Amino acid sequence: MLGANLILAYDFVFDARANGQQLKCLTVIDEYSRECLAIDAAGSILSVA
Repeated sequence: MLGANLILAYDFVFDARANGQQLKCLTVIDEYSRECLAIDAAGSILSVA
């Protein structure tokens, strides 16, 4: 449950597939409940400056 004092944390997790291709995961976690709200996995995740 999302509350009034909402604090979210996000982090990138990196791994590799068996064929050597890099796999990137963006995780979003609710700091209060420690619930994972989203995981976005892709071979390429671009950032916007």
